[in-house]
Amino acid sequence: MSIEIERNLQEFISLQFANGRPIERDTQLLGEVVDSLGLFVLVQHIETAFGVRLSDSDLTVDNLESVGSIATLLSSRTTR
Repeated sequence: MSIEIERNLQEFISLQFANGRPIERDTQLLGEVVDSLGLFVLVQHIETAFGVRLSDSDLTVDNLESVGSIATLLSSRTTR
């Protein structure tokens, strides 16, 4: 499941924020690729695409710093 999550996130972030440039699992997102407004868009995508609700305590630098860290968070929360 984590690979599917990563692929979805990589494609979305690449197209939405990086002008189609590849996004790797460990690409630093915050401040590098995704700005504060983009973070809101990314969280909306995560909640819609994966059917989860992220709480304020989920929205940390550690959880959102890369595709890998987001996938780890989501893998622990999804049952798909």
